[in-house]
Amino acid sequence: MAWKTEIHIEHMVKRKMQITDFAAIGVAVLAGAVLFEAARLYVESGWAGGIALVFAFVGVYIAAMLVRKEFEYILTKNHLDVDCVYAKSRRKRKITIALEDVRTLELYNPKKAYHAKQTLDFSSRKKDALVYVLTGVMKEKPTCILFEPNAELLDALKERLGMLGIR
Repeated sequence: MAWKTEIHIEHMVKRKMQITDFAAIGVAVLAGAVLFEAARLYVESGWAGGIALVFAFVGVYIAAMLVRKEFEYILTKNHLDVDCVYAKSRRKRKITIALEDVRTLELYNPKKAYHAKQTLDFSSRKKDALVYVLTGVMKEKPTCILFEPNAELLDALKERLGMLGIR
């Protein structure tokens, strides 16, 4: 098969909220309530309580936004980028992987030891998800990257890696 000079494939997965995500929102709500009550008791005039209430709402909003995540995988010519989209409004690049730094691509087995210094989980964390693992050296550290490619992304990734001699 001929090497395609230009390629651009995107796939997005939504992260399932965990109990820790709900706990973070609860802590933010509790901290906001404590802040509001402390300001109300400290200064009996209404303006300090109003300011504390604004800070409380902002804190709860930020906590809720940070736990609602989607991961977008973008395969271009020689790179796989992973972006995190928070609450469908903010995007942050999490990692860019040069395909020549990849050592293996395989179906993830949680019982297998991958001998990595760091594991980056960009999966949905759903029980029935087909999670794949990319292993390689990223920023001079042995790394495992967990992700959920669709069939098109997986086929293109296997083709690119195969052309680089990576299984």
